[in-house]
Amino acid sequence: MSILAPAPDDGFPLPTPHRWTRGKCPPLVHVPLGDHHMIFNPMSGHTHWINELVVDILEILAQHPMDGRELMTEMQLDPAEDSNLAEMERILNELDRLGLIFPVAS
Repeated sequence: MSILAPAPDDGFPLPTPHRWTRGKCPPLVHVPLGDHHMIFNPMSGHTHWINELVVDILEILAQHPMDGRELMTEMQLDPAEDSNLAEMERILNELDRLGLIFPVAS
């Protein structure tokens, strides 16, 4: 089981030069639990605790591949503010590390 933790205070990740997708992955088993959600990834066999922001990201990327800037615009967040974009990139990289999303060619 994993928890998506806040970004470290030691800087921001560099923007990722590709788009992300949920692709043709098997559906995640999703259980809402108050302000958080539990998801089970049948591909990895791992369970993750996520928040509503991550649920929205996974739902959007299941429909259309997007990069961090496109995703923020879709979610009506301000991608012009560097710290917002850096945080989105950190989340996307963590979701990739967990095997919940995958990079695709631009």
